[in-house]
Amino acid sequence: MSLEQVITDFLQDLDAISETEKRKLRESARKAGLEKWRWSYGIKAMSVGGLSGLIPSKDLTTISAVMLTDLTALLYLTARASFGIGHIIDQNEVNYGSDILGILSIWAGVAEAVTVVPAGKIGLKLSAKALPKVVGPLAAQLAYKATLKTNAKFASKLTSKVAAKMAAKLASKLAGKEVVKVMGPAIGTGASLLINLWIINGIMDAAHKYYSHPYLATDNELGGLAQA
Repeated sequence: MSLEQVITDFLQDLDAISETEKRKLRESARKAGLEKWRWSYGIKAMSVGGLSGLIPSKDLTTISAVMLTDLTALLYLTARASFGIGHIIDQNEVNYGSDILGILSIWAGVAEAVTVVPAGKIGLKLSAKALPKVVGPLAAQLAYKATLKTNAKFASKLTSKVAAKMAAKLASKLAGKEVVKVMGPAIGTGASLLINLWIINGIMDAAHKYYSHPYLATDNELGGLAQA
C-alpha cells in the first residue's frame, strides 16, 4: 500500500467516528485544557515512534510496512488531537468529516488560516457565522468548508501534497534505522520519536490556526470550489 493510499483511507475512516466517541473526545479535551491536551498527545506520538524505532528491519519491504503502520497510528492520534483543540478553542464548529483536510492543508503549506481573504485567493468559511471579508472583487469565490470534503479534485491534490511532505520525514526515519545498525537502538529510537513529535506538533499548530480564524485561503489550482 502506498503512502498516499494510507492517507486517503484515513480521511475516509474519520466519517465512521460515532457520536458517542465525539462526545467523549469533546468532554476530555475541555476538561484537560489546551496545554495539557497538547502535551498528552505529544507523549502518545513519541510512544508510537519509539516503539517502531526498535523494530528491526532487514529489507525495504519490512521497513516500508513498519513506516506505514507507524504513520497510520500517528494520523489517528493527530486527528483526535486536532479535533480536541477545536473543542477547547470553541470558536468554529468542529466538523469531523471535513476539518482534518483543512488542517492538513495548512500544515502542508497549501492553504492559510486568515481573518480576511487576500486578493487572488479562494476563501473557505470555517464558521457558518463568518461574514464575508474579502479584499478585492472576490465575494463570489467564497465557499463553506464542507467543500473540503465534497470536492474530489481538491482532496486528491491535497492528499498528494501531504503525502510528499510526510514522505520526506519517513525517509529520515529510514535513515534512523540505518543508524541503529551502527550505533545501537537508542539513537535510532530517539530519531524516530522526535520525528513523530515534529509531525504531531506541526499539525496541532495548524489545528490551532484553523479553529482560531474565520477563513481558509487557498489558490484555485486545487480545484474549482463550489460557491457557498
